[in-house]
Amino acid sequence: FLFYIRSHLPLADSFGLAHDLRSAASGQVLFHCAFSHWEQSEEDPFQEASLTAEELEELGENPLPPNIARKLIDAIRKRKGL
Repeated sequence: FLFYIRSHLPLADSFGLAHDLRSAASGQVLFHCAFSHWEQSEEDPFQEASLTAEELEELGENPLPPNIARKLIDAIRKRKGL
């Protein structure tokens, strides 16, 4: 049987995908990945840098929770050993 699967997924989610597919199919997979497009995130990964002194004081010891953009940057830095 031959199956053709076409999908769009974020680049960060594609790392290890070929290995996972081949493992699940006992190596019987041909994998091809090609860039399609990009979108700019509307989230600010460095939101704490844009806060005023008053806003920082209101936060106190509780830092801002990391948003999706910051999590992506942190994962890339970790993967690259930075």
